[in-house]
Amino acid sequence: MNLALPLVARRQEELRPFRAEDVPEVARLFQRVYAQPEASVPLLGSCLVETFLEHPWAAPDMPSHVCVAADGAMLGFVGTLPLRLRQEGRPIRAAIASTGMVDRHEENPHVGARLMRAFLNGPQDISLNETATPPVRRMWLALGATPLPSHSLSWIRLLRPAGFAAFALARRAPMLRHAAGAAGLVDKALARLVPVPRPVEKPKAAEGDDADAEAFADLVSGDSAAAPIAPQPDLPALRWMIGQAVRKERRGVPVIRIVRDRRGRVAGGYLGHLGPRGPLQVLHLVAAPAMAELVVDELLWHASERGATAVTGRNRPELPALMDALQVRQAVFLRMQGFSLVHARNAALAQAVARGEASVTCLWGDSWARFTDGDFRGA
Repeated sequence: MNLALPLVARRQEELRPFRAEDVPEVARLFQRVYAQPEASVPLLGSCLVETFLEHPWAAPDMPSHVCVAADGAMLGFVGTLPLRLRQEGRPIRAAIASTGMVDRHEENPHVGARLMRAFLNGPQDISLNETATPPVRRMWLALGATPLPSHSLSWIRLLRPAGFAAFALARRAPMLRHAAGAAGLVDKALARLVPVPRPVEKPKAAEGDDADAEAFADLVSGDSAAAPIAPQPDLPALRWMIGQAVRKERRGVPVIRIVRDRRGRVAGGYLGHLGPRGPLQVLHLVAAPAMAELVVDELLWHASERGATAVTGRNRPELPALMDALQVRQAVFLRMQGFSLVHARNAALAQAVARGEASVTCLWGDSWARFTDGDFRGA
């Protein structure tokens, strides 16, 4: 499919690759679009450079893009995150659309479409989107994308229902944040009267230990072959992504654990974040298929012991044993974020991703990127 568009539109806008000199204006665009006026332009700019210009897999022929008005005003941006995959030893170039934004979208409705076409017209074999809004989803489908309903799902396992409800309400209405104390009393009463969800018990067959980012990267590197279409082994790049992922300060403190069975064999592990009176938000969860239940049991127990109100994470269709273990333990699957889609010139490749034969979520998506929940407030 030819997705090419002329570089200059009727209004003499310039659509071109993102460059270092664009960083301050794209940072200011982020302030406006995501309503974060308190965010520091230098801190945002540093994150832009790290994420989109200094990524270990960055390639000149697969850039991020900006749309600039004739007077130099920054109208829009779409980031490109490269992903190196392989299928039966054959390399596959993938690109993930990230941090798309348009200034005053109602006045510039065509800018988003032009940016997305420029992204999809790149040299990559597979184009992915993990967080598409309904309008962006319709745009991708019109351009021949395949929806990924299973990849769009997240899961949640409640631990303290009233506490989680208070946390969710406080995020929308900060004046309700003091309700968390009363929610704790409600949860204690519910645990005695109506034990739903089922109380979490300490696992007898699993032990978890805190780990550092380097040890977790070693673990995940071994997990990279869990699907027919899997990330290419690159430990330095993986360590770099995990180093970015732990810096999501607005989610809370990083939690990195490696789980072993009774005999000391590694069963799996997880990376997430835990904030005060909130959920443990799992960014990446991995387990050997035969030990998936051990890992989930330790995850739920550790989260409960640390006072988490729930445990949440993204679905990984390529790991059915892990997802089944979560379901058995009363995790609920639903769409809590955006829609996932894949676009590929090779229809068979897109269908393989849709069938859950590719690792393209969590650390292999754009969940690691600091733009989601990083703290960019100045000193």
